[in-house]
Amino acid sequence: AASSVRQRVGEGMQGPQDASWFASFSDDESTFDPDASDSAASSAPAVPALDSGGLAGVSDVDLVKPSEWFQESRSGGPHAAWQTFYPAVPGLHPDGPAPPPWRKDATRPGYAQAFARGTVSIHSGEPLNKDAEWFDDSVAQYDSFGRARAPSDASARFYVGWQERRRNTTLTCATPGCMANATLKVVDVKKELHHGCVLSIAVHPTDFADEFSREVVEWFTANEEIVSKGCNPKQSGCNAVESAQLFPCAADVLVDDMLANNGSLALAGKLSPMVDECPVDGNLLSAVVTVRCLVSQRPKREDPPAPRPWPVSTPAPPTETRFNATLRCKEPGCEARAEIALAPPNDDASCILSISLQQTDFDGKLGDVEGVSEEVEWVKINGTEVKSHARPGRNPCKEAVKQGANATAVAAAAAAAAQSPFLLVSGQDVTHEARRGPFNVSVKISVMVDECGTPEGDLLHATAVVVCSSNTSAAAERAVGAGHGGGGSNATAGAAPDEAAKTDGDGQPLPTLRPL
Repeated sequence: AASSVRQRVGEGMQGPQDASWFASFSDDESTFDPDASDSAASSAPAVPALDSGGLAGVSDVDLVKPSEWFQESRSGGPHAAWQTFYPAVPGLHPDGPAPPPWRKDATRPGYAQAFARGTVSIHSGEPLNKDAEWFDDSVAQYDSFGRARAPSDASARFYVGWQERRRNTTLTCATPGCMANATLKVVDVKKELHHGCVLSIAVHPTDFADEFSREVVEWFTANEEIVSKGCNPKQSGCNAVESAQLFPCAADVLVDDMLANNGSLALAGKLSPMVDECPVDGNLLSAVVTVRCLVSQRPKREDPPAPRPWPVSTPAPPTETRFNATLRCKEPGCEARAEIALAPPNDDASCILSISLQQTDFDGKLGDVEGVSEEVEWVKINGTEVKSHARPGRNPCKEAVKQGANATAVAAAAAAAAQSPFLLVSGQDVTHEARRGPFNVSVKISVMVDECGTPEGDLLHATAVVVCSSNTSAAAERAVGAGHGGGGSNATAGAAPDEAAKTDGDGQPLPTLRPL
């Protein structure tokens, strides 16, 4: 603006100048438009509006398009009719005044419509009849359809459909040099959008008549940022008329960023110690804080529909063969044996053995006798040892006695132990044995296992399960689950509360067991 003034002065221009010559707005009243002071949009070179048929031209498909070709104007929707850059609409009166030009926006991406200013002619021979825009710049902002110039986001007109909200509170304190605090909730940032929020503070004159400016409000802050400093109304409120007035200390301070975190303002104000008389309603500091905002509900975000899965063929479930066998005996140190007879598995199948054991008298070593223990001495397949010295670790009967149970409850505890068996063998591959025909599985307990038998009187009671499947992991899982459940029951894993029931004979964690 300064360079244009120097240029015009250098040209020897005389007479009255229009408001734009002074880089000012001519009608700073009801027709004021913030876009009028946007020098970036006004100084950029104008670009022609695009013909609405230009995008459909088949002959232009192979040509490189300028950036303007991709520009699409923002719409005011059902709330307002704005002029458009694309699609451009020819005017009804071609000889009438042209609408405001479109210019590349230097501060924001895209294009903005410049504010059209009226001009004041300085020629003495100018006709006396004047166009409407000569009297008021706002007239030049409309096209022949009556559509207003498209606003930028600096203008309140841009926020069509938003509501204006006002919130206020007071800051008061009663002693010389006091400090007042208050919190003002303006918006709910989780549910609402806000724009153009401005804060104003006004005080009632109390004791501010000191000509040496020592009777002042030292400062006002919002969210710990100073918004006013050294405010001095230079009036005394010792009479009712003056004390009822309000003196502005801060006006239209932009607080959008201060509200971005939680939508609230932490307000504070401090008097100088010299303010010590003429209180208003008992307060030496009596201030009114007002915040004005444009507010809109946040648009609801809807999750996009889940993509439709690509059709795939479902493979046929693997064939599966299983065999259950019970191993049981009633004497201390006894051995139980069972024959596993399976149909020969397929060439791609794997066979997995699992053995679960019902807890009887397996709670540990006896006294200080080395090598004497209540344990499963070994597990063998076709005479080959696959497990030795497994210690299940529990005696349900002793556990019940320690809790003060009677004989009936002790017997019930022994019966309940069947619902939380110990996994003696897990994931043992017996594919080779199954292909060769029936094979034997045997289990032996130590001689010290001599009490707390099952309701059937068994000191050793185990269930062996073999599952053959073309899916090796599924076979292992089903073998474990079936063995744990006692040959097809729906017993679930993790029923035993103690650590012994959660580990195998080597102290290793048990896998997750699932019912069949």
